[in-house]
Amino acid sequence: MRRILLALLPLLLSACAAAPDSPPRPTSSATQVEWQRVAPGCQGDDCAYVRADYPRYPGQPELDRAVREALAGLAVDVGETNTASASPEAYATRFLAIAARVGADDPRWASELSARELRRTSSLVVLELDAYVFTGGAHGMPTTRYLVFDLRDQRALGLDDLLLPDRREAFEQLAREAHADWARQQFPDDPDFTEQWEFSLTDNVAPLTDGLTLKYDVYAIAPYSEGQPELVIPYSRLDGILDPRWLQ
Repeated sequence: MRRILLALLPLLLSACAAAPDSPPRPTSSATQVEWQRVAPGCQGDDCAYVRADYPRYPGQPELDRAVREALAGLAVDVGETNTASASPEAYATRFLAIAARVGADDPRWASELSARELRRTSSLVVLELDAYVFTGGAHGMPTTRYLVFDLRDQRALGLDDLLLPDRREAFEQLAREAHADWARQQFPDDPDFTEQWEFSLTDNVAPLTDGLTLKYDVYAIAPYSEGQPELVIPYSRLDGILDPRWLQ
């Protein structure tokens, strides 16, 4: 028996050396933070404010940085410059300064930022980032972005990263069909809906439980009353299109 074990030992060591790195375990070390900043010197219920509620990842600095930068960049169209802030705190300072300067006619300027994990696997984590900005008028503007983060390479993934090479056109065709199905279900009495609200492909996608989900801004493919439409393409239809790494 000892001779057999000694004979097998080189093979066992070789197999161990050739084995790929184990993927990260699907655990989270997030700490949820909440804060609110109010316009300096303002008192009462009508003060401009910024409220934030999102996870911090002290043990995963790249993920933590990606969440904070993406969250701060959700409302880059506020103010005179189309510049994203470096952090939620910097965004709050900028937003309240602009509110004090140009929002005198309506002091109730408000911005709310939030983020939450939707899915975590051995290879990635998916977060939904939301922003709501009110700067006067009939209603505020909501915005939602997915952050799909590769836990192995420690980087955010875009649509092309999720797809197999040269499969973007095939994916766009599936998304176009999903949009047509959605329009028929939502507006069965309006056969011309897709002519008025034409399909457009968004890069705001995430691999969630039921399939690859596309989420649109208000006014992108439907009127404001429809909110932020979602199209879901089941994984069964994405064989040969979606990179199977992101299903693990």
